[in-house]
Amino acid sequence: MSHCHPAINAAESTSTILLSCPGTSASRNTVQHFGAHAVRHKVAVFSALLSLCHLSSIASPLARDDVGSDFADNITMQPWAPVHSKATPIVVKSSSGQLLYDNGPLSTGAISKSGATAPTGFEWSELQNDAGNTSEANTTLGLGSAYSSSSTHFLLADDFVVPAGATWTLSTVKLYAYQTGYSGTESPFNDYRLQIWNGPPDSAQSELLCGDDTNNQFISSSSSGMYRTGNSAIPSTAPPSTTRHIWETEAAIPSGCTAAGFFTPGTYWIGWTHRNIVLVNAGFTPTVAVEGMRSRPGDNAKQLDKISGVWTSLVDGGNPSTAPDVAVALPFKLYGSDSALPAPNSPTNVIAIAGNSVVTVQWDAPFNAGSVPITGYRATAVEDNTKFCTSTEALICEVSGLTNGTSYSFSVTASAGSNESAPSTPSNSVTPFDAQALTPSTTSSPLNSGSLTCTAPTAWGGTSACTISPATGFQIVAISGCGGAATGLGINQFTTGPLTSSCTVTAQLEKLSYSIFASPTPADAALHGGSVTCTPNPVEFEGTALCEAAPVPGYMLSGWAGACSHTPSSSNVCTLSNVTEEQTVSAQFIEVQTNFTGTTTPSEGTTAGPATVSFSGGGATCRVDPNNTAFVAAPETLPQGQAMPHGMLDFKLVGCDATPVTVTITWPDEVQGLTKWGKASANATSRSYFQPNDLAITGNTTTFTVQDGQLGDDDWEVNGEILDPVGATVPTTASTATVPVPAIDHFALTLLSVIAAGFGALSLRRRKVSVSR
Repeated sequence: MSHCHPAINAAESTSTILLSCPGTSASRNTVQHFGAHAVRHKVAVFSALLSLCHLSSIASPLARDDVGSDFADNITMQPWAPVHSKATPIVVKSSSGQLLYDNGPLSTGAISKSGATAPTGFEWSELQNDAGNTSEANTTLGLGSAYSSSSTHFLLADDFVVPAGATWTLSTVKLYAYQTGYSGTESPFNDYRLQIWNGPPDSAQSELLCGDDTNNQFISSSSSGMYRTGNSAIPSTAPPSTTRHIWETEAAIPSGCTAAGFFTPGTYWIGWTHRNIVLVNAGFTPTVAVEGMRSRPGDNAKQLDKISGVWTSLVDGGNPSTAPDVAVALPFKLYGSDSALPAPNSPTNVIAIAGNSVVTVQWDAPFNAGSVPITGYRATAVEDNTKFCTSTEALICEVSGLTNGTSYSFSVTASAGSNESAPSTPSNSVTPFDAQALTPSTTSSPLNSGSLTCTAPTAWGGTSACTISPATGFQIVAISGCGGAATGLGINQFTTGPLTSSCTVTAQLEKLSYSIFASPTPADAALHGGSVTCTPNPVEFEGTALCEAAPVPGYMLSGWAGACSHTPSSSNVCTLSNVTEEQTVSAQFIEVQTNFTGTTTPSEGTTAGPATVSFSGGGATCRVDPNNTAFVAAPETLPQGQAMPHGMLDFKLVGCDATPVTVTITWPDEVQGLTKWGKASANATSRSYFQPNDLAITGNTTTFTVQDGQLGDDDWEVNGEILDPVGATVPTTASTATVPVPAIDHFALTLLSVIAAGFGALSLRRRKVSVSR
C-alpha cells in the first residue's frame, strides 16, 4: 500500500487539493475539491482521507463537490448510453404508497438568483445564502455517497421522525444524486444499498434495524427535472451551471424493516451508498436547498468513510472561506402507509381560475398538515360532483371537461391515508370560456387604413381592450362595436362591453387633410401685383393641388417661393403632388414697367433736359429693366455730318417675345434724325451707325420699332432681352473739329457786341427789301 501526502476530501468543493501517493504517476493523482478553510476545521475528515491511498491506477470519485470544482474536466465518459447535450426531463412518481416523510426541498425554482432561466422543463437547485446576507453563501454542491472501489467507499445518513400517534409501514425511498458532466438521457445510477438504524449510526447505543452493503435495493431512476448549481449572485455573480443534472432514484426499503406497522413513533436514521454503471464516475448527493437559509435547526447529516470507519458530521464551509460553517441535511422521501393517521383539517383559501372548458383550482394546505402527512387532495365542483381533479402533493389541480358559459365553484378535501377531511369552504364562482372565441374580430374602414387589435377577455363576461394604430396619413374618426361606448375623433383606445359571444369592433378612419397657406408678394399685391389660389385646399394625404397666380393689369409673376419654388417663374400654375404635410406657397409679383424718364447727357454746348421713353408690344411681360436703362453721353465718333445734342438712350428690355416693340422717345427739344449705334448685322465685329426700322420724327418725338434677335437688338439673340443704344441727331454745317476761342477782356467784349448788333440791323433791312420785291 502506498503512503499518502494527505489531502482533505469530503465533497465537490471550491479549492483543489492533490492527493498524491508514491508509486503512482502524476497523471493518476486524484484531484480532490474542498473549501480551503475546511482544511483548518475538519480534522476528522482529514484523518479519514488518509485511507484514500488505497487508490488503484484509476482516478477516485470525490467525496465532496463544492463551488468552483473542476471535477468535470477530469471525467473520462464511457459510451454506455446515448449522450445528448441535455437530458429529457422525466419526473416519475412513486407507485409504492403515500408520501409519509420529506426531508427537505431541493428545487429553488426556474429563475436563478442572478435572473437566469433554467432550460425548458427544468428548475434550478441553487446553493443558498441567508436572507439579507449578500456576502456569504453555501459552497457544497454535493457529498460523496458512492462505492467506487475497495479503497473508495462512502455512505451518507440522515434522520427522520415518525410522529406521535403514527404507525408507519415503509415500502420505498426516493434518493437524489448527480454525476458532474454527465449528459446522457438515461440515469447513470443503477445500484443503491440501504441501512436503517433506530438512532444516530455513529452511536454505540443505536441498533441497525435492516439493510447492508450487499443487497441492491434499486427499483428505478429518472430525471428529477433539476440542475444543481452554485449561488449565482452571492458573494459574486456567476452564471448557473447545467453540468450537474440531478437524478431521482427509487429504492426498496430493506426486508428487515417492511413489516406492517414496523415504525412506531420515534427518531430513525437511514443511510445509503450508491454505485453506477461507470464506477469511476460515481457521483454526489446534493444537500437540501431552502430558499433564504444556509441551514435549518436540526440539520445533522453524516458521512461515513467505509474504509477508515470514521463518521463525520457534515457541514458546509461557506463561500468565502471566512463564512461560518453550517450543518447540512440530505434530501429523501419515504413512502408507505400509516395505519394510525388522524383525519386532516380542511384545506383553506380555495381559489378557482377559469379557462377554456377547464378550471384551475388552488388552495392552501390544512393547518395540521405538518403533523398529519397528507396523502392527497380532491377538488370537486359544487354544482356537479362528477367534475373533479386530484393531487398527491401539489396544492393545485385542473378540472377538465367543463361546459363553457356555465358557472362553477369548487371545494377541496385533504386525505391522510384512508381518512378524508371535511370539504373546504367553496371557492369563488367562475365560468369557463374560450378566450379565443370571445376575442372580438376587428375591421378598419377604409381598408388598410389602420391596424386594430383587441385583447382576449380574462373571464366570461369580461371586456376586451382594443387599440387602433392609424396607417400613415389617416386619422381616427370613431371606434365602436361589441357593446362598448363609441369613441370620438382622434381617440385610439376602446373598451368593449361584457363579452359572452362573438362580435366585431370597427374602427372608422379618414385621410388626413393638409392646409395650403398661399400668399402673394408684396403684401399689397392684391392692388399692386396679383393673387394666388390653390385648389383643392385643404388637400387629402398624398393628394394633388394646383396653385394659380393671377397678376393684375400692369403686373406680372416674377417667381414662386415656398412649396412651389420648383416651378419656373414663366408658369402661372404650380402643381403640388403627393402632399403629406401642410404647405406654404408664395407668388411674387412685379410691375411690368413700360415707361422710363431721365435726364439727357448732352454734348458740349447743349443744355441737359428731361426726356421720356415709352414701350409697347413685345408681349405682356416685355418691360424696361430700369437697372440697365439710362441716358448716356454720345460716342466720341459721331455720324458723318450729324451732331447728337442730347447724347444717347441706352436701354434694355426683358421678358419680351418675338413680336415688334414700338419705342417712343420724347427729347428735350426738336430733333431732325435718329440713329442706332451697334452691330448692323449678326456677324458684325464692330459697331456702326444705322437707321432703325419704321423711324418717324415729329418735332422732338421719335418713334421706331425693334424685335428680339433682329436688327437693332445689339446681342442679336432671341433670348427675351433687347439691348439697343440709340440717339437723336441734327445736321451740322461746320467742321466738327474743336477750335480754341481766345480770351478777351470785358471792354473788348462790349465793343464786339455793338458791332455785331450793327451788322444784324443792316441784314434785317436788306431782307425786308428783298421780301418787298
